[in-house]
Amino acid sequence: MSKRHSTSAPELVNNGYGEQYTGTEKFPSATRESDKYTVQPPDLLPEVDRRFENTTADSVYMHIASKPPTLADYSEPRKKRTCGVPYKVVVIGGILVGLLVLGCALGAGLGLGLKSRNETEGTGTQPDDPRPSAASPRVADNTSIAGIIRGDGAGMLLYYQLANGSIVEDFYSNDTFALDVLKQNSPVKATERSMVPSQSISLGSPLSAASFLRDGEVWRSLFYIDNTTSVRTTNSSGLSQNWTTGEVIYTRDILPNSPSFAACYFEKVGLRLYVSLSTGYIASAINYFPFYGYFAPWAHEQTFRDLDARAGCTCGPTFTKNDQTVQDVYARSADSQLTQREMSSNRTLA
Repeated sequence: MSKRHSTSAPELVNNGYGEQYTGTEKFPSATRESDKYTVQPPDLLPEVDRRFENTTADSVYMHIASKPPTLADYSEPRKKRTCGVPYKVVVIGGILVGLLVLGCALGAGLGLGLKSRNETEGTGTQPDDPRPSAASPRVADNTSIAGIIRGDGAGMLLYYQLANGSIVEDFYSNDTFALDVLKQNSPVKATERSMVPSQSISLGSPLSAASFLRDGEVWRSLFYIDNTTSVRTTNSSGLSQNWTTGEVIYTRDILPNSPSFAACYFEKVGLRLYVSLSTGYIASAINYFPFYGYFAPWAHEQTFRDLDARAGCTCGPTFTKNDQTVQDVYARSADSQLTQREMSSNRTLA
């Protein structure tokens, strides 16, 4: 028999199934090229031939002998030339031409490779062809990402938004992350890929998801914000079951692109969703589906005036404390501290 504690009924909002309720380094300078060729004049000049003393020839000789030699007085060895061009220039030019040809070849190869890769990426990422592909899908620039363990523990579920607003669900089986597979150093490929209905979703909406077992079936719930800043959810009650149409479940003054947006499965109690309000606080909504079955309504639970809506929040697994089911929630407090809050419930399914 189920055991419940009676409390006042929370404000009802919506059940997610269409029913409405109330609620610089320096280097030395180089040596001048001419320094290599500077020659000091001889210490002793050759003796002047007296026969030409005081003659024009003598004057010319003395002038030349007394002047220090310069670079022009010494001729260098004749350099090799090819077709009138210095050999050194020919060699350097050949190297440059070779590099240019090699660069063009590599550029053409890379261009063809990128084109082929882009064509591959364009296949399998559109909503009508969600087949798994090693190529990265074209996701929205500001997409949110939600990753959770599937309810049966068989692997991981990953949710993200495409540039056209559609939501993708990728499933990665546990074998995907086996050590021998990861050692292959190849792109991780999703085991399965499918599309999730996301009616009226805003581009760049935060995403949050939960998955759990109920009556032996793997349940999945995805939450997002629509273009009217209302929270919607879409659900699947089994791996072979279709997703429901996204229904509005919470309409309070939600902060656009809510930084706090965490869906938390509360064992034996239901689901909680934490959102950021435009007032600067964090609020929680709850769904007691273990008590009401498939058509359980969502309701506003409480507002946390000491938690900062501008920061994110997350939750841990549930545990038992003093005969109550408890769950730790982590958030940023108004005084800029990391806060741990133990969340219990006045309703527990025995």
